[in-house]
Amino acid sequence: MTTVYHLDGADLRMTHYCAAKNQPRLKATHIDDGGVDFAFVDATNIDKSHPGHVEGMKLRFVSADQVTIDFTFGGDGKQRVEHIELKRLKS
Repeated sequence: MTTVYHLDGADLRMTHYCAAKNQPRLKATHIDDGGVDFAFVDATNIDKSHPGHVEGMKLRFVSADQVTIDFTFGGDGKQRVEHIELKRLKS
């Protein structure tokens, strides 16, 4: 999976290139020093037989060395969150 962050005019957007072979596009709904919340706008390549996709994402700046990401998946009648913690390794 890869997520690309980009500006669309004054809006911060993200496109998530998902292992589910779809590309949800989300828009930042809240930005502050602690992180960014993104909400679903639309998606490409949603398969009707496998409609699951990212519906939201929360990016949190825990410290200078740690970021957490919470992906909210849905679109298939269920909703679940995948929590990811990224920590910088000290050399």
